Amino acid sequence: MNRLDNIRQKPESYKRGVALGLSVMLTLVIALGWAGQKGMIGGGTVAEGGKGEKASLTASVGTALTPIESSKHSFASGFEEIKKTYQSFKDSLSDVLVPFVTGIEVYEKK
Repeated sequence: MNRLDNIRQKPESYKRGVALGLSVMLTLVIALGWAGQKGMIGGGTVAEGGKGEKASLTASVGTALTPIESSKHSFASGFEEIKKTYQSFKDSLSDVLVPFVTGIEVYEKK
């Protein structure tokens, strides 16, 4: 509680900085937990794009992935999932809005 009392006595800009830092850390913890649950990081597995299956990485000398390559695969699969989700959202939104907008144009022409 002593630390909390010290923060309360600081200027407003300092308090906002502390709040921003805590929110960024919480966001990172949630994002890393989500990515770990999806199999994008950790466990020595990489999620296959679109199939939902996990391919086990072998630790042989010739085919071992470096941490950078593993991170690249993780981010690539994560962005691929985001892209698919966005495309699905865009398609469903256009399925709803296109008939609506087309109907408005028909009524304006009469």
